[in-house]
Amino acid sequence: MNEIILENQIEEIEQITHYVTNKGNLFPFKDEYKEQMKREYIAENQQEWIKRGNIFKELREKLNITKAEMERATGFSSSTISKFEQGQPIMNAEKLEKSYSLYLENYQLKQIQTKRVDDSTIAHVQIKQYGKDLYIINLITTSDIEIHISDEDSMQWALDIAKTKFALPMNLPIIFITDDGEEVTLRNKISQ
Repeated sequence: MNEIILENQIEEIEQITHYVTNKGNLFPFKDEYKEQMKREYIAENQQEWIKRGNIFKELREKLNITKAEMERATGFSSSTISKFEQGQPIMNAEKLEKSYSLYLENYQLKQIQTKRVDDSTIAHVQIKQYGKDLYIINLITTSDIEIHISDEDSMQWALDIAKTKFALPMNLPIIFITDDGEEVTLRNKISQ
C-alpha cells in the first residue's frame, strides 16, 4: 500500500514539475501551434499585402504626401505605415487601410476643387486591375492627371460605378487596364 501511495506522489510531483517548467502552460505545444498557424497565414497572404501596399505607396507618392502627413491623418506611426506599404503584417491593418484610403480620397477631392477640374478636362474613366480582386477607378484628364475615385473588389461593381457616375453623365469612354498592362476600351462613348 505504501508503494502505491509513493507512486501516486511521484506522479503528482512529476505533473507539478512539468507544469512549473512549462510556465503554467498545461499544453506546452499550444504556443508552437499558434506560431505555425501565424506563419502559414502570413505566407498565404504576403503577396496580396505586398501588392496592396505598393498601390497605396504609389498613390501617396504620386500625390506628394509624406509619411509624416499620413501619420498625422491616420493616427498610425510612420514605421507602421512603412510596414503596411511593404506588405508586412501589422496590427489593425484593415483600419489603417481604410484610414489611408479615406485620406487619399479626401486629398484628391481637395485637389480637384483647388484645380477646378470640370467635365471638359476629363478625357476618360480608367479601371485598373490589380490581382484578381482589386479594381481601381480613376478619372484621367486631358493632361494625363489621374484622379483616384475608389478601390473596388469586383470588376462588375467597378464597371457599374464608372458607368453610372462618370461615363454616362459625362459622356466619357471607359478604358480598362488589365493586370499585365493591356489597355482595352470597353466602349468608345457609353450610351444609355
